[in-house]
Amino acid sequence: MTQNLLAKNDSIGVIATSSPAKADRFAAGCAVLEAQGFKLEVIGQPCVAYGTNEFLFASAPAHVRAANLMQLYVNKEIKAVIAARGAGGVIELLPLLNPQIFKDNPKPFIGFSDSTALLVALQSWGCPVVHGPHVESFTMAASEPETEQSAKTLTKLLLNGDSLVSAPLEPVLNPGDFSGVLTGGNLSVLAALCGTHWQLNAQGKILFIEDINENPHRVHRMLVQLRHSGVLAGLAGVCLGEFTKCDATLGKDGVAVGPSLLAVVQDALAPCSVPVYRGLPSGHIKANVALPFFGMAKVIGGKISIAISTTVQ
Repeated sequence: MTQNLLAKNDSIGVIATSSPAKADRFAAGCAVLEAQGFKLEVIGQPCVAYGTNEFLFASAPAHVRAANLMQLYVNKEIKAVIAARGAGGVIELLPLLNPQIFKDNPKPFIGFSDSTALLVALQSWGCPVVHGPHVESFTMAASEPETEQSAKTLTKLLLNGDSLVSAPLEPVLNPGDFSGVLTGGNLSVLAALCGTHWQLNAQGKILFIEDINENPHRVHRMLVQLRHSGVLAGLAGVCLGEFTKCDATLGKDGVAVGPSLLAVVQDALAPCSVPVYRGLPSGHIKANVALPFFGMAKVIGGKISIAISTTVQ
């Protein structure tokens, strides 16, 4: 499969695959992308259900969101697709999607958090997915340098094929060199996919994981679930992103209650006997760096680089 990267003035489809976006945040995020040189084609009504329970936690009925997503992929004028927001609702789209549409029309899909379910499915169908910020992620780009840098990083990836070059990582288990295509995303969503038709297959790949607001015992349980389900069989290595607000809580004496996040990660992943590193600046943070789940990622001497050219192989 070969997929050209984007050019200036190309159109990016915008869709609320998960929860509805707040109108002012959505507008601000769209303005940032437009300032980066892209045209935006918004499908559906990403903001109309914000603050309501009309579609439970989602922006529209699942069949509407699925149809809209497939419409963006068959539209030849749309060169990439980005999610408006995460939160909840993507996993119910998966059985409503026609895989052949995505195989016949491969183009980048950009998202993270709840969008992980789509990253996994679309990657398995041959699309060059990007673990990266949503439209709402750019809301404060004008006043937050880290958010602005996140937007610029995504633009450099889409327009120039520029990605992480020799970013330093810290060894967690089994230090050593390894390489492979990145895959994965939000740990909670990856665990939710276990036992479904869309369960992640990380064989031969580098597993990237991140999360937010999960206590260490829950992180441990989800990692063990991935291991027991076979998701981690044959993987090349693991790169940890940001685990925001996931460390052990502190007692009144200021001492951590229970094991640390690092301890549970080491315990859960030790049986995999592969290198595990941490420090990828991607996840639920302002400086959320876009990671291409295509091309070749290499960790050599504790530094990661991701090499992609003007075409995606």
